[in-house]
Amino acid sequence: MPPVTGTELREVAERIWGTLFEEPLQPADDAAEMVDDTFLTGCVHIEGSHQAAVAVRCPVGLARQFTSKMMGVHDPSPADVCDALGELTNLTAGSVQALMPPPSELTLPTVVENSDHHPQSSYQTIAQAHFRFDSEPLTVSLLCAGPET
Repeated sequence: MPPVTGTELREVAERIWGTLFEEPLQPADDAAEMVDDTFLTGCVHIEGSHQAAVAVRCPVGLARQFTSKMMGVHDPSPADVCDALGELTNLTAGSVQALMPPPSELTLPTVVENSDHHPQSSYQTIAQAHFRFDSEPLTVSLLCAGPET
């Protein structure tokens, strides 16, 4: 059985985005392709009773919009955008970590451009939640090492 279900992952993301942006995430049936735009993927590892990672993926334009709202700046720098997406990923991973059996620790977030950024080839996606925010796609994923644990 996965340590966290897709429903729990969806609820975590909805709670965080709803609190920070006062605008709810809109559930989507599946992942929207992000081929017409560059996108960013934030990733935080959860190391402990399960070897896992949480990834947040969205178009760069949406990440810039999150950054503007979080930092109160009109034109955020690329570094600010990476910091903001890293922080959103970290908040999400921390909430997922609280649902997993202890002990565990979070790593620092990493943010990469135009990559699904799977932490290691041995990690498998075990839960995903797809959303739209201001008509833009957003995907939150939980990956675990090895077979579903």
